[in-house]
Amino acid sequence: MSHISTFVSRRFEELHALLNASGYLLDFSGREHPRWEDDPPLGLIHMRAVLLPNADEDEDAEPDERITFTLLERWSEHPLPDAQQREGLYLRGYSYHGQAGNARLRYEFDPDGHPESPYHLHPPGAPDHIRQPAQAITAETALADLAALIATERAAGRL
Repeated sequence: MSHISTFVSRRFEELHALLNASGYLLDFSGREHPRWEDDPPLGLIHMRAVLLPNADEDEDAEPDERITFTLLERWSEHPLPDAQQREGLYLRGYSYHGQAGNARLRYEFDPDGHPESPYHLHPPGAPDHIRQPAQAITAETALADLAALIATERAAGRL
């Protein structure tokens, strides 16, 4: 098994554990199931998860389909300027998309599609074509920002 294969397999499990610890359940109902793929020198991870509120207190808790987190990470063995690095691999691109009812938040690293602003945020309440420059973030940070968005939406009575 190649280094990229081993890495994306472990990274998939790591992200799965992060989602579970954050109260999310992987969603297999859509057209794209959670998966990892390797095609050296590239590797891809894709997951969509729904919030399982109160799962700690209620073993019969149902997923809240209004609250989702979708992530896509593309890893490469080839160096890329400004890319996050891990274990000798480079994060060539990512999309961390949180949805809370009608509000959404999406962080992306897309140096090929948006070289003028490779790290950017599609902020809540703005049209999809609006991008703000952003710093590199992690899936953990995106989940924390989604939790803040959920709290805002609940406080406003929209969730």
